[in-house]
Amino acid sequence: HLVVAGILGPKARGEVPELSWFGAIERGLMAMGCDWREDPDWKAVQEYRIENKNKPAAPPARATPIDGDQEPVSSPDWLFRPAPEESRPPRPLTPSHLGLDEASNPPPNLTMRDAAERGILLHSLFQRLPDIEPDRRSDVADRWLSKQKQICDPGRRAEIIETALSVMDTPQWASLFAPESLAEAPIAAVVGEHVISGTVDRLLITDDHIYVVDFKTGRQVPDNAEQAPVAYLRQMAAYVAALEKIFPDRPSRAGLLYSHGPKMLEISADLVERHKPGFEPA
Repeated sequence: HLVVAGILGPKARGEVPELSWFGAIERGLMAMGCDWREDPDWKAVQEYRIENKNKPAAPPARATPIDGDQEPVSSPDWLFRPAPEESRPPRPLTPSHLGLDEASNPPPNLTMRDAAERGILLHSLFQRLPDIEPDRRSDVADRWLSKQKQICDPGRRAEIIETALSVMDTPQWASLFAPESLAEAPIAAVVGEHVISGTVDRLLITDDHIYVVDFKTGRQVPDNAEQAPVAYLRQMAAYVAALEKIFPDRPSRAGLLYSHGPKMLEISADLVERHKPGFEPA
């Protein structure tokens, strides 16, 4: 049986759209002479049936009986053995979901909300501006903030743009925002019993090292990476573990770039190692 059903939205006005599976199948059945007829269960149906009048004849009886002296065929050994146990596939693991963020986060007041919005805008500019020529970034950012985000105050736009460009132009971070770096880069690798899969904000791949950075818009910026929320450290450790599987010949570095500041927290190799697999919640 093939049952085709659907729902008509208010714009359909009771008519099935011509460009739909229902409409296509209805036209096909009509072309084969299948008209609609009333049905007590379905209200109305279209049916297409094939009545095979030329059924194949029954197979002829065996002409020669089986020799009574013929030895029976023995059953193979595997027929009665238990099926082998299937291997367990690696468990999926999303770094951004590695435990609760236990950092203090009080209800926001007006100042906090403004700071959070500023962080989100900076995050967006960090993602968009690296693909723009350096001498055009300020103008493009200003138009984007005024039109897309409705930031009407020129002074506020200027402050946000200045902050974003100061981060991107900082020599120690500039390579993260170079054209050869990657934004919103997907990462996936099998590490032990886990399939690590996620998307990082910024990824730089060079011939001699890998640098992965995640943007954070939290209002409370730790003094150093040791004080960062454990969930963030597990997240970055998972990314590093995946990148080490993908690029075993190159060391991987990790950092948290807090847009409220802004401030970069470099995560040491020792700190990464302390938060690597098993990835079990504390």
